[in-house]
Amino acid sequence: MMELWLPMDTYELQHRYKYEALYHALRDAIHAGTLVGGTRLPSTRELAKQYEMSRGSVAQVYDMLLAD
Repeated sequence: MMELWLPMDTYELQHRYKYEALYHALRDAIHAGTLVGGTRLPSTRELAKQYEMSRGSVAQVYDMLLAD
């Protein structure tokens, strides 16, 4: 199981919904170079469990990132 740590507390204060916080945390990590291109992200199941979200919400976040 791959664990990915993101500073979600900061993002959860800024965004109304948890999926928006996760999206912005991942997006910012990518732009900052914390997540290097080609880095394999955890499965939706793993990330959902880690951040106590539904798999559907994490899948939506991944789709949003792909759309960017």
